Amino acid sequence: MSVSFENVAVKYLHAKPLSCGTRKEYRRTVAKWLAWGRGPAIDRIGRSDLRDFLDWVYEKAASDGGSNARRAAN
Repeated sequence: MSVSFENVAVKYLHAKPLSCGTRKEYRRTVAKWLAWGRGPAIDRIGRSDLRDFLDWVYEKAASDGGSNARRAAN
């Protein structure tokens, strides 16, 4: 059975007490993942998928006029 990145991230956020800032960063990453198109199921994610996702985040931040696009890609 395939599990989505979104489901794993949500379960993690509810499983541990995390700081407000950490929760916000996880939620932002999940939102970016969904905007990217969700990608493959978590058991099929490979390095190339992560590289493509991070490249997309960087390019989107740069095209949106971000003053520090590298920070947005973290």
